[in-house]
Amino acid sequence: MRKFVLKIGEYFEKYPVKLMVIACNTATAAALATAKKELSIPVLGVIHPGAQAAVNTNAHTIGVIGTDSTIKDGAYEREIHKIDPTIDVISKATQPLVSIVEHGLTNTPQAQQTVNEQLSIFDTHPVDALILGCTHFPFLRNQFKIKLEKRQN
Repeated sequence: MRKFVLKIGEYFEKYPVKLMVIACNTATAAALATAKKELSIPVLGVIHPGAQAAVNTNAHTIGVIGTDSTIKDGAYEREIHKIDPTIDVISKATQPLVSIVEHGLTNTPQAQQTVNEQLSIFDTHPVDALILGCTHFPFLRNQFKIKLEKRQN
């Protein structure tokens, strides 16, 4: 992933690009620091703004769901703790949700079942805010809403 991001950045450097935004959580976690060091153009990622937005909710416990790589990297937890070290962070790799979206299975019973299973950790470990740490996840907003409504009842 890092090499891919750098290749894109090197391509952009050939043109009058003023800013590169890495709009993927996995790519941000894997390559932002390296891209900032090695590229001549400014580079932003999506992890800091997401972490800041979650902290701004005054949450005491923040959940983070994302790809295996994003969660394994721990980028959200590090960023949240830079902003406020007192916040508890519960992270869960939810790779099966990526597959649901990529296979066009949103708004299906299979999607709902997968969301219910993947978010079940938050039944026993409730959070005040949840970061959707993958750009695929907003496509499952209906399933997230149903799961969260069931938890509240």
